[in-house]
Amino acid sequence: MIRPVFVRHYYSMLLMLLCLFVVCYLMWGHVDLSRSGKTCIPLTNRCLANFAPRSLFSDQSLAEGEESQTCTPVENIFFLKTHKCASSSLQNIFMRYGNSHNLTFILPPWGNYLGYPRKFHKSLIVPHPSGKYNIFCHHTRWSETGVREIMPNATYVTVLRHPASVLESLYSFSKFKSTRYKVDFDTFIRKPAAYFEIKKRSVPPAQNSMLYDFGLDFYDFNNQEKIAQKISDIKREFELVMIAERLDESLVLLRELLCWSWDDVIVFKQNARIKAPTLTAEQKILVEKWSFGDALLYNTSCRIFDEKVRNYGEARMVRDLAILRNRTQAMFDHCVNDLVSKDNIVNPKLKSWSPDVYNFQLQSDEPQCVSLAEQELQFTLQLKRKLWPNKKFTA
Repeated sequence: MIRPVFVRHYYSMLLMLLCLFVVCYLMWGHVDLSRSGKTCIPLTNRCLANFAPRSLFSDQSLAEGEESQTCTPVENIFFLKTHKCASSSLQNIFMRYGNSHNLTFILPPWGNYLGYPRKFHKSLIVPHPSGKYNIFCHHTRWSETGVREIMPNATYVTVLRHPASVLESLYSFSKFKSTRYKVDFDTFIRKPAAYFEIKKRSVPPAQNSMLYDFGLDFYDFNNQEKIAQKISDIKREFELVMIAERLDESLVLLRELLCWSWDDVIVFKQNARIKAPTLTAEQKILVEKWSFGDALLYNTSCRIFDEKVRNYGEARMVRDLAILRNRTQAMFDHCVNDLVSKDNIVNPKLKSWSPDVYNFQLQSDEPQCVSLAEQELQFTLQLKRKLWPNKKFTA
């Protein structure tokens, strides 16, 4: 005969073991990313932690993290697509969201630029019969008057990147070594004024290209008063300035600002270069002196970004970064077979025009996978044909 006291101790022991198991599971599920094994995959600008088993995503609170959301999703968005700032990756987010929610876009009659280098004006767009526009996410030059005339109630966001990385990427992308300045990047930044004057009016320019996207003109590039005023205007006009080097945190802040889901802000890094150089500290300093306006804009925006991250809360940010990275890794593993050159891509939607960047070779043709990997020109053409089915468009 089993004594009652023994039974009570037996069940007490089981209860204690169960509680210990739950505590350990929760602690393991929120493990410190810095101590986890990592698999480098160029999705965002960080290696993604690969510590979570697939069963973890069945936990709805971790997979979605939206149980406390009581806000209304934002549908009217202006995204200033700055050159060489990881902006194509972010643009994909806005195009996916607008497409899946049947929103309207501001789009050009051809190509993917709205008047650039001309500053934006409503005459540059394909008019939509509704007269209403939800999303603007293609290249243009910022004009607050022009944009607010057609999108008065939009949320304004953009992204910046360190000026040295921007200029080096632009120098490579635009093939300035062979087509314009006839010297390599390192030689150019050691005597930039001499080379820049030869063909100053290239766009985007090889100086202060971010400020140029924001509407600052060539002749004001060395005007400290005009630069300071422009930066002050940007701080007032844009609700979120994301930082390319801190893309994960930027996506967390963007999700909160727009009241979107985690899956809405998943991104696969578009146009990642197959061979990207590492800049030296000296090169960064030389570019900061040359593009001092962009450097001031970037440093000012980084301080504001730091403040937003602090206000978000450290523990909350750690938790939400884990959610985002896990969701992104799971989607990448589900969708992507490999990162390859354009020569290995058959689907034209997924093929970049540049031979120098990675393309996504998919293992799933599900619509969500295709849209995450789709190239800008092809996605833009798809949106045009959807919004204006009776018009003829070419990429």
